[in-house]
Formats: sequence, C-alpha cells, structure tokens
Amino acid sequence: MDVKSLGIGPISKDLLYIKIVDAIHAHIRRNGLKPGDKLPSEREMAESFQTSRNSVREALRVMENQGMLEVKTGRGTFLRERGDENVSVSIGIIKNNFREIQELTHILDSACLRKAVERATVPERRKLIRLAEEMNDDLADGFFNEATDHAFHGQLGAMSGNTALAELARSLREEVFGAYWSCLDFDTNLRLETVPNHLHMARAVLDNDLARAQTELDTISRHTLMTMDLVERTALHAEKS
Repeated sequence: MDVKSLGIGPISKDLLYIKIVDAIHAHIRRNGLKPGDKLPSEREMAESFQTSRNSVREALRVMENQGMLEVKTGRGTFLRERGDENVSVSIGIIKNNFREIQELTHILDSACLRKAVERATVPERRKLIRLAEEMNDDLADGFFNEATDHAFHGQLGAMSGNTALAELARSLREEVFGAYWSCLDFDTNLRLETVPNHLHMARAVLDNDLARAQTELDTISRHTLMTMDLVERTALHAEKS
C-alpha cells in the first residue's frame, strides 16, 4: 500500500496517540471502510504520520479497548462490528482536550461537594473521613492507593444525593481518565502530595465548612493538572529520543 494514499501528513507530538486515533478515524470515514475491513499496517501508518510504530500501537490499543478494532495475530488489524456507536460516554470524550475534561470533572466534584455539605448525614461524613485516613495510612508507606481514592470520590458523590451527578463524575474519573493514564507511563505515586488534602477536605465536610473543603478540592485539581503536564512532557521526551 502506498503510505501517501492515507492522505495524512505529519502530526504534532502533543498527546500523539490521540491525534493518531483521530487520523485513523478520518482514514476509515474517507475510505468508507466497513466492519471486517483491514487497516494499514503499523509500519505503513507510522511512515504516513512520520512517527514511531510505538505511538501507532498505543492508538490502536485505545481503539481496541473501546471495541472499535480487532487485532488478529499474523493477519493484521480489522474494523470490528459494533451495535452502538455510543457504547459509553468515554468513547465520545476520549479524543477531546483532557484539560477540558479535567475542568469538567472538577466542576462535577465541586457540585457533589456542595450538595454533600448541604445534606449528608454524620455517618456518611465520618465514612468519608475513614477513607481519607486509609489513604493517609498508605501514605506513611509511600503508596498512593488508587482504589481508595476512587472510593473516596465515590463516597463524596453518593453523599450528594444526586445519582446522575455522581455517576457522571465517576465515569469521567474512572473510565475516561483511566484510558488516558493507561496509555502513558504514569506512576500513581505522583499523587501522594494530594493525600493530606483529601483528609483536610473530609474534615471540613464534617465541620460543614464548604469554603475550606472547596479550597482543598481546588488544590487537588491543580495538582492533577500539573501531573498531566509532567507525564505528557516525559512522554514527549521519550518519543523524541
């Protein structure tokens, strides 16, 4: 196959695998490919995009995980039959600017926090504190417990009393960002610095102090953005080297 026939020129290396996903989608639409049709090889796409095969492989892995592709060993990569083009919220969002997604997640968390301070029971608030204390116990061992972190934010969402709000926040955090982090070389211990903020926020919720709790949540969000910058710069450096 003539790699120029893909019709895609060089692309920038900022969140490269996401741009490659977009380019593959464009190739599929432009060529009218159907389920069962074969995609160009990793080598052909890497040559067309003027990037590494590893970056192409990451993009293909994202699409495979979302049920869009099927990799057949020794035969190649094929479009997969899908019953619904909107299988999950993450499929439509995954290619967007992740800083905007982080901003949306923060807005949803803030709404959960406000409602939790307004309506949560004392036992619910104490459970939030226990989860934060578990995170702090792991901090003493230099370990960020991602499962407990998800449980903490899940509890905050449950305390809001709004199931739709809580589920959307959970989906963005666990599904969309789960796919995001899984495609980067990411050490969850980079989040250790935010562990005390979780406990401070939980105690502020117990004290009915929304302003103090919001300050801690804002700090966690800013740290997440800084971590994203660091991880992406590291990935970009590795791509160039």
